Amino acid sequence: MIFKDEKGYTIVESIVANALFLAVLIPALMLLGKFTLYNSGEEKIVAQELAKAKVELLLQQNTIDAAVEQRYHGKIKWLLKTEVTDRNGLQEITVSVYRTKQGKQLAEFKTLRYKSFQR
Repeated sequence: MIFKDEKGYTIVESIVANALFLAVLIPALMLLGKFTLYNSGEEKIVAQELAKAKVELLLQQNTIDAAVEQRYHGKIKWLLKTEVTDRNGLQEITVSVYRTKQGKQLAEFKTLRYKSFQR
């Protein structure tokens, strides 16, 4: 039976509309998730390389002090935090790398060297 004053949608129309909406939304979200995972993995690799390069640079210096520096790599601003801890004649050097925008630690690199080490 068809009524002339019909207003609103039927349950079947609502179910079909939701199914079509989800058929488009789910693949789009899956694709977005893949891009996000790829970018976060790439950022971690860059952060590890920045930390490693900083430690290698520090090992060439006679004295190492705790410091915080900002560095650009590409268009991304990174924060490198250096900590030095004395441990029974050894220096533990720790470099932590953060994305300044997010503030979360992405990489950490530690090494030891003799405290009396001189070049």
